[in-house]
Amino acid sequence: MSVLNREQWLEKATETLRKSLFKSAGAEIPTVRVTNGFPGSRAKSGRVGEFWKGEASDDGIPQVFVSPVLSDSNAVLAVLSHELVHACVPLDGHGREFRRIALSIGLVGKMTATKAGPDLVAFFNKVIDRIGVYPHSALNVSSRKVQSTRLLKVCCASCGYVVRITTRWISTGLPLCPCSHSPMVVAS
Repeated sequence: MSVLNREQWLEKATETLRKSLFKSAGAEIPTVRVTNGFPGSRAKSGRVGEFWKGEASDDGIPQVFVSPVLSDSNAVLAVLSHELVHACVPLDGHGREFRRIALSIGLVGKMTATKAGPDLVAFFNKVIDRIGVYPHSALNVSSRKVQSTRLLKVCCASCGYVVRITTRWISTGLPLCPCSHSPMVVAS
């Protein structure tokens, strides 16, 4: 067996799910692109997967993102399965048809945050035996430092007028207050 990269693994997993699990549930996965990437702008939100309808793509092909914070093959397959249910019923959100398909393939729990039930985990283990483990090391987003603001607060000592300004502009001289016309001071 050749070594797969992440996207190849996700594509192979999608094909396996399409031909067996979803087909037996009477659901058809359309052509879809699957990739490893942060869902939207929510890297730290806890969201681990996201489905984008075809209308959002220039070529009309729906997109599925699996978060790079996941590396466990079973967890990735569970997220992938959830997002593929969205691909089957793109206009349903987490509604009736989504629920029907999700439950019939073995997803359990709250429909907005499904997990794999025991039978689905057993199926996933067979998929992993066939295609190998997910070739990815999880990213730890909690260790990433968040940049603090570059703007410093300056205020007028007489009227309290406040503005924010970069250190670069402070080094050329503090601004004058538009109200009192006196030099402003850096607030501590």
